[in-house]
Amino acid sequence: MPDETPPLNLGERLLEQFLTAGRTLDPGEAPRFAEQYTRALGLGSSAVYLADIQQHRLVALAEGPDLPIDGTLAGWAFRTGTMRVAEDPDSGLAVWFPLTDGAERLGVLGLRTP
Repeated sequence: MPDETPPLNLGERLLEQFLTAGRTLDPGEAPRFAEQYTRALGLGSSAVYLADIQQHRLVALAEGPDLPIDGTLAGWAFRTGTMRVAEDPDSGLAVWFPLTDGAERLGVLGLRTP
């Protein structure tokens, strides 16, 4: 019996490519890589943050301010390992995804979309 799995749409294919390629990505390329896929999916903009060694701040890999881990949604996503979403009437939707390597917490990926 043939496999009747429906073909992936463009968004699903791009997400699959992003997740697969991200596993072997040089960390210095992460901001450009994330921005490329964010724009291809029509999501707005993205930013990659890594936690400092003391785990007090999230440090932007590209231009942008560092974020405290305590008291921010980005920090909450980092600490809990769960996605966080906030809506701002001026800037749209902000989504924070935890970045991990197995059980080790590394930082967060932030997406902003109108």
